[in-house]
Amino acid sequence: DVLFELGCRDSGFAHFRGQLAGLLWQQTQETRWVFPLVERMLKEDDLESASDALCRLGPAALPYAARLLDLIEGDPDYWDLAWAAVDALGMMGPSAKEFLPRLERLRSHPSGLVKARTDIAIRRINGEVVEERGLEE
Repeated sequence: DVLFELGCRDSGFAHFRGQLAGLLWQQTQETRWVFPLVERMLKEDDLESASDALCRLGPAALPYAARLLDLIEGDPDYWDLAWAAVDALGMMGPSAKEFLPRLERLRSHPSGLVKARTDIAIRRINGEVVEERGLEE
């Protein structure tokens, strides 16, 4: 909690918030500890960090799937959020199948990176194992 607080107060460390929440998940596997941190990031509009944390939770992040899609659809020009949120959806795997129709719409996103990440997410949700190469920006 102290490290998370540091990330909240010092903008130089804010980008570590998602990683800290992910580390907490790795250590505890307890959504009761991690979800409040994710909620705080979402409330404070630290959307990329929230997406990063949710990415690390995998299928346990399913309760946030609709919210991530709402965020992407609400601000389609926020490309960094779009690809981070799409990554989190993909890491949820087959448990996120009900969200495929909404995710499919992102295949026409103006960003090539968002399109590529969407394709990977859809393949993961469909149960494929996807190796990533050359998609980093």
